[in-house]
Amino acid sequence: MIEAIVKLAEIECSIYKNPRKALARISHAIKIDPNFAEIYIVLAEIYEALGDTESALEASMKGTILSEKMPILSINVIPKIVL
Repeated sequence: MIEAIVKLAEIECSIYKNPRKALARISHAIKIDPNFAEIYIVLAEIYEALGDTESALEASMKGTILSEKMPILSINVIPKIVL
């Protein structure tokens, strides 16, 4: 369910060019699951569309931090090759 709300907010902002409606939708998603990293990535896009680059940066950073805490995303198994 949360994924659908986030996707709808993204569509509202990027396709329908309605960042204010997208902001209302994404705010609802934050109330449901404030630790869902993708929310903040979309929120950053919404703030950028609204011209609020400082809030966009903050949201992006929060999304990045949350995604790093997710077990599946925090596993970096790319070996370093030493020549």
